[in-house]
Amino acid sequence: MSDSLAVTMKSASGPASPVTDLTLGERGLAFRWGGFSCSLQQKGGNKYEGTCNTTDGTAGQLTLNAPKATRPPSSASARHSRNLVTAEDLVATGASNLYDAIQKQHADWLRPRTPNSSIMFPPVVLVYLNGQPVGGVDFLRSLPVLGVATVEFYSASEATTRWGTSNTGGAISVTQRPPGP
Repeated sequence: MSDSLAVTMKSASGPASPVTDLTLGERGLAFRWGGFSCSLQQKGGNKYEGTCNTTDGTAGQLTLNAPKATRPPSSASARHSRNLVTAEDLVATGASNLYDAIQKQHADWLRPRTPNSSIMFPPVVLVYLNGQPVGGVDFLRSLPVLGVATVEFYSASEATTRWGTSNTGGAISVTQRPPGP
């Protein structure tokens, strides 16, 4: 998926209008705006300078101070903030096993999120350890908190897309810490 960028400019005496043919390079940008064709080079930080030419051949200098880039969280990062627990978060619960730690922080992860509509695969939350299926949520009781790097919850639709149709109740993916010396 690529990002799109819509830019408008406004003169002191007219309404805002879109910039067209915008090309962003590693250290510069070029664009058209009304009768202007501009080519600017980055001069450090968010400052760009360069020339603009009109269709009748008139040239001028343009300095552009772009606002600092701010991006809303992507849907992936927003998902991770809600559905990802780190080792630090787990230790902070004071629990000795992973089931109890998750129970304290995200008890809803331990319950299926879909109605019991599947006859072949009843909705249960399945657990994956380092990408491998290991069973239901009771398996989490056997994992000490200190050995876990991250825990991630996947909704039923995300889990069935990732691991198949037996994941109708969602899934919990556990990544263990690498063994220490």
